[in-house]
Amino acid sequence: EEVMEALWEGGSFEEAGKFNPEGTLKRCQFALMLNRALDLDVPATTNFTDIAKLDQETQDAVKALNAYGIINGTSATTFGAGDGIKRQHAALMIYRVLEKNGYKATGVTSNFTDLPKDAEAVKAINELNNLGIMTGYNGQVTPNAVLTRSQMAKIVNNTLNVLLELK
Repeated sequence: EEVMEALWEGGSFEEAGKFNPEGTLKRCQFALMLNRALDLDVPATTNFTDIAKLDQETQDAVKALNAYGIINGTSATTFGAGDGIKRQHAALMIYRVLEKNGYKATGVTSNFTDLPKDAEAVKAINELNNLGIMTGYNGQVTPNAVLTRSQMAKIVNNTLNVLLELK
């Protein structure tokens, strides 16, 4: 609960009456909250043709994160804004943020029994676990599970703390 309050006070969340901690998170929502925390410059264009119906702040977040190499789409021209954000994809995005801020991979491994097949995602999950940003449960990281809002709050808050240490 303290994490959620800190992120709200920092402007990552906006008041909506209730936080819904166990609710799942969409890709566009994760992009919006991540960009609010990072406050990146927004480029004028993007190749994503499926974000036009999103509000302007969310469009700007997707454009900025994509331009900085933090997020990819589900294809060259689609972002998949309404899809749930899988834990492995959130790990990739967060890890890319850390790399852009000078973090160097340690090559650490983890004991998760359900790591995905994608090598970049495995590296991201292992490094984030080592940093305490993203943890698993009972030896599993459940990479294809959709991130909940409370998990997102913990991950974004932990990431901001690591970023402060990198400065």
